[in-house]
Amino acid sequence: MNAQAAELFKALGVETRLKILELMKQKGSIGAKEIAGELGITVAAASQHLKILKHIGLVTSKREGYWIPYSLDKEALEHCSMMMNSVCSCPHHTPFHQRKEIHENDSQDRSIEELEMQRDALEKKLLHVNRLLERMKLDT
Repeated sequence: MNAQAAELFKALGVETRLKILELMKQKGSIGAKEIAGELGITVAAASQHLKILKHIGLVTSKREGYWIPYSLDKEALEHCSMMMNSVCSCPHHTPFHQRKEIHENDSQDRSIEELEMQRDALEKKLLHVNRLLERMKLDT
């Protein structure tokens, strides 16, 4: 497991942070004071959790006068999902790998749903690979 995945799991291992992410998914941009009120925690505690979520890249913020709204970074959340899937799944037991390989001449044996699932899995994998390539190019 790489350091980035370990840091992500550590940060998401706190129930309050998961609740904050869920709250943001429901409400969109939200401030620390509102998060504190919704979850029954102090504003200081909410701010600390937001700082950690921001550090791992799942949350962004932009000051608007005295108010600092926090929101989910949807691209980072998608990357997080892919990273967790890569860590938490055995490649030979995922639905994608359980299907036999598709060839041009046997496509009539497949259902539309099966082909769409295969296409979606390949698109997600390609998106993940493209993001990894972009990050690697930026680091060099």
